[in-house]
Formats: sequence, structure tokens, C-alpha cells
Amino acid sequence: RPTLDAAMAFLSNPDALIIDLRDTPGGVGGFNPYLMSYFFPKGGKLLFTRYFGAEDRSDRFLTFDEVGGNRRPHLPLYVLTSSSTGSAAETLAFTLKNHGRATTVGETTRGGGHRATMVPLGDGFTATIPIADVIHPVTGTGFDGVGVKPNIAVSASDALEKAHETALESLIENASEEDKPRLTANLAELRSEERRVGVGWWWGGGGGGGG
Repeated sequence: RPTLDAAMAFLSNPDALIIDLRDTPGGVGGFNPYLMSYFFPKGGKLLFTRYFGAEDRSDRFLTFDEVGGNRRPHLPLYVLTSSSTGSAAETLAFTLKNHGRATTVGETTRGGGHRATMVPLGDGFTATIPIADVIHPVTGTGFDGVGVKPNIAVSASDALEKAHETALESLIENASEEDKPRLTANLAELRSEERRVGVGWWWGGGGGGGG
């Protein structure tokens, strides 16, 4: 958590935030609620449940009442996905998308929406057995076997540029007269670079702008 808190402090003043999960095959699922707590108001929002079919029970995962930095409940979010995005990374994309909190951009994810455990088989062998599915509390659905379908479908290689362009277009539409020239210049620069050399971009937004 201190590492995440430090990262969020570094990203203290963005116009929008792009989270790149394209090459993220998984992670520690229990960390997701703390990360997502930064992007929702304080108040213990139910993010998702994990259903254990063999026991017919569900564990509930809520936002944290306290995080180690400033919450950004209205910060525009974009999540990049690919066919390699899996497990805990899928849970992050799935939850933010279905709560209407982020726009997903890229490819349908891998579809491994279950929790698994290692079961000893004897003689030094083990098997990884799925034991639970992630379920969204509003839709009542999961993503196991079907993946997380993006809001904006493009190839994984084009996802960052598309998210960057979409973010700038949205920001310009709602910008103040003071901020609009900076954002418009960023968008023009992005499109010029895409046409000229087709390179990828990293964008931090914020007071300094840039790409």
C-alpha cells in the first residue's frame, strides 16, 4: 500500500489517467479494493463479490474508508486491455467498467475470472483448481470464460493512442476557456505525431500538459 500511495501522490494533478493492463496476466486480487478506493467517494461501496459455488457463499469486497492519499472520484479513467489481460487485472477492468467508473479500451480480456487454489495430489504433484468466480453486484454477471469486452474495441497495439485521443477529445469538450488551448494543442500534437511516425505515447496530463 505505501508503494501505491506514493504512486498516487506522484500522479497528484492529472487531467485524466490511463491504466495500462495490456501485459498484466494477473496479480494479487485482494489489492484491487484498495486501489479502486482511490477512484470512488468515501462510503464503503460494494465493488464486487467472489462466489464460492461448492460452499454456496459469497465474499464481499468494498472500498476502504481510508486511503493514504487524496481520492479522485471524478477523475476520468481509461483502462487498456488485451487478450493477455487476466485474473486480478481483469477484475480491475471489469469492476471499474461495470460501475461506469472507467472506459476500457483495447481487446477482450482472457476470461479467467475465477479464484484458484493449489491442491496437493501426492508424490509431489499439485493441481490448480478454480474455486470461486468474481460477480458484479449490479449486473449479477462475471467474466469467466467470456472476458471483459472493451467499451472501445481496437487492437492492443493501438489502445494507448486511442485512449489518449479519446481522453483529450472529452477533456476539450468540457474544458474551461483557460485550459482549452493547452488541451487542443496536445491533441493536435498527438495526431501529428501519429501521422508522421506512428510512435506510441505516454501521457501524464496535468498542469504541464504534454505527451
